[in-house]
Amino acid sequence: MKSLIVFSLLISGFFTLQANADSWDALVEKLTQSRVEVESLSKEIDSLQKEKQADVEQWSQRKIELEAQVQKEKLRSLQISEKVKKNESRVRLQGKTDPSAQKRLLAWIERYENWVESSIPFLHESRRQTLMSLRSRAQKSQEPVEFILADFWAFVEAEMKLAQTNEYKIVDIELAGKSKKCEVARIGLHSLFVVTPDGKMFKAQKDANTWSWKDIDSPEDREGVLMLVKNLKNKNGSGYYQLPIEGQHVGASL
Repeated sequence: MKSLIVFSLLISGFFTLQANADSWDALVEKLTQSRVEVESLSKEIDSLQKEKQADVEQWSQRKIELEAQVQKEKLRSLQISEKVKKNESRVRLQGKTDPSAQKRLLAWIERYENWVESSIPFLHESRRQTLMSLRSRAQKSQEPVEFILADFWAFVEAEMKLAQTNEYKIVDIELAGKSKKCEVARIGLHSLFVVTPDGKMFKAQKDANTWSWKDIDSPEDREGVLMLVKNLKNKNGSGYYQLPIEGQHVGASL
C-alpha cells in the first residue's frame, strides 16, 4: 500500500514539473517576443526622432534664409525711397535753374573739352563722351544744374587723378589705321608709351595740335620703356628711368 502511495506521488510530481517546464518555456518565449517588439519600437522611435531633427534643421535654415531675404527687401525699400525723394526733389527744382549758372557750366565743359583734346591720347573717346553727355544735359535744361555740376566735378577729379598718377593698362590703340590691344605705360598726363603684341614700341608725340605715334627704335630707349612697363605692371613704378621724352633721351624720377 505504501509503495502504491509513493509511486502515485512520483507520478504526480513528474506531471507537475512537466507543467511548470511548459509554463517556463512559454514565459521565455513571451519575454523574447516582447524584447523583439521593444527593440523594433525603439528603432522606430529613433527613426522618427531623426526625421524630426532633420525637419527642425530644414526649417531653421529656411528661417535664416527668410530673415536674410527680409533684410534685403528692407534695404531695397530704403534705396527705392531714396530714389523717390531724389526724383521728387528734381521735380520741385524743375524750371528753377539759374541761367547764369547754366552758362558758366557750359563754359567750363568747353574748357575741359579743349583740355582733353590737347592732353595725351589716353582713353580720349571715353573722356570725350563724358563731356558730350554733360553738355547735352546742360543744354536740355531738363534737370537742375546742381546735379549736372556734381557729375562735372566728378569728371574734373578723375582728370586730376590721371595727372597725378602713373599707370599700366591694356587698351585699344589705333596704329596705322588699325585698332590693337596694347600695353600702355602712362606718366601722368605728360607722357604715354605703347608696346604692341608683336613687340613694337611707340611714344605719343604732339606736333602743333596733332598727336601721333613715334617709333622707339633705340635699344637704350626700348630698355627704359620696357623697365617702366614692367614696374608699373607690378605696381612698383617708383624709381629712376632713362626715357625718350620730348625727342630726347632723358632721366626721369617717378
